[in-house]
Amino acid sequence: MDQSFGFGYFVKYGNTIEQRVNLKFLVKLGKTFTEDYAMLKEVYRHACLSRTHVFEWFKRFKEGRETTEDDPRPERPS
Repeated sequence: MDQSFGFGYFVKYGNTIEQRVNLKFLVKLGKTFTEDYAMLKEVYRHACLSRTHVFEWFKRFKEGRETTEDDPRPERPS
């Protein structure tokens, strides 16, 4: 693990991945977006991903995406 990132970064990023994993599970159960978002809001409350973010990942999982990790980003020129 890269030591240049603080603890808060990993807590937030880990929470994001956790929510994506839970969303993926709900999608596989055949739940609707509205049901999924309501459940995530109930569990994570103020720390829940935005409705837009949840919808983007809901759509990806409905289309068959398996990974919960972000897509690689192009490197910035130095």
